[in-house]
Amino acid sequence: MRMRDRGDGPPICGWDGKTLVVQSGAPDDDHPPFEERYSVSEDGQRLIEVVGFKSSLSAGFTMSRVWERVQ
Repeated sequence: MRMRDRGDGPPICGWDGKTLVVQSGAPDDDHPPFEERYSVSEDGQRLIEVVGFKSSLSAGFTMSRVWERVQ
């Protein structure tokens, strides 16, 4: 996957296989850069979100959420 350099512009997105990737944020203390990755589980019953935050003050961190499909 290749995404253009966003500078200070709006969020950019693209596909990495079947995963939607959204990159946003500016490299400052108030709004550290982050990357959101959305994918559907193999059985199609869950939406998986993984968000990675990057910071010049720390090593950054990753959080994830899973949504269950309601029938």
